Amino acid sequence: MTTQKIRYDIEAAVSGNSEVNALAASLEGLAGTLEDDLKTQALASAAALRQLGEKQTAIDTFRRLKIETEGASTSLREAQTAAQQLGQKLAASEAPTRAQAGQLQRLRDSVRAAKTELQQKTVALDQSRGALSAYGVSSD
Repeated sequence: MTTQKIRYDIEAAVSGNSEVNALAASLEGLAGTLEDDLKTQALASAAALRQLGEKQTAIDTFRRLKIETEGASTSLREAQTAAQQLGQKLAASEAPTRAQAGQLQRLRDSVRAAKTELQQKTVALDQSRGALSAYGVSSD
């Protein structure tokens, strides 16, 4: 009776979603050479790795969007402050010049653009928070 030896090399030092998926693919390849419980366990491990990679991607996306949303909020506050200051200055003067009126309009446009960007980032952040929640990960 001869015993059959199986050799399968798996690179297990991973970082990043692409490497996690590569490791999961290696496990799936290994599962193709196995039978019964070992095959089931290898496939389950590959699926768990893929889900872990998806969770990490969701976390990374949430962190990025959180930073972008905070930046958009800061930009909006700065634009609003600049527009208010110029508006107050112009209100105190007798008659604003065309240049001053144009500057005020540009600042108002900046406020609108910053507000729109903040709203878009907030929606994306809320969606990302929902994805984390679906994975059972708290966004706190």
